[in-house]
Formats: sequence, C-alpha cells, structure tokens
Amino acid sequence: MLSGWTWLFQRITAFFLILVLGVHFWILHYQNPGEILVYADAARRLQTALFLTVDSLLLAFGLFHALNGLHNVLEDFNVRSRSITFVLLLVGVGLFIMGIYSLWQFV
Repeated sequence: MLSGWTWLFQRITAFFLILVLGVHFWILHYQNPGEILVYADAARRLQTALFLTVDSLLLAFGLFHALNGLHNVLEDFNVRSRSITFVLLLVGVGLFIMGIYSLWQFV
C-alpha cells in the first residue's frame, strides 16, 4: 500500500517541482531583466514570506523526489531493506532541517 502512495507522491512532487521552479526562475531571472543581482538583494528577498515559502517548497519537494527516486533505483537492483528506507528517511529529515535552518538565517 505504501508503494502506491510513494508512486503518487513522486508524480505530484515532479509536477510541483516544475511549477515552483518555474515561478522561482521567473521571479529571479525574468521579472527584472538586466538587473545585476548582488548578495544584499538575495538576502533581502529571502526575508519575504514569498521567497521563504517558494524555497521551502522547492527544498521539500526536491528532497522527497530525489530520495524517493534513489529508493526506487535501489529497489530495482533488489536492494530491499527497511534499514535503507530508514536511512533515506533520516537523510531527508536531516537535510530538510539543515535547509530550513539555512533559509531562516536571513529572517
């Protein structure tokens, strides 16, 4: 039953990664063409709720999509173990916490 849900979430996260990454690229690269981006501008943008939300969603969707994809590849090679699933879960949670911590340093 769980593999059915992870299959579905893999597709959902792929869709939202494309959508949110498109918004991210448009805002950063095409909203103000010709504008030279410096660190102070990036830090100021990360203080807004929109950028924190977009970057947090990119982090969450990207981590799930990547680690679930890695889990699927390992299963294709007949590496089936609860410990692999647990390690990937710990890696994902750890990276998510580090990413959120890094984003919130700008607030």
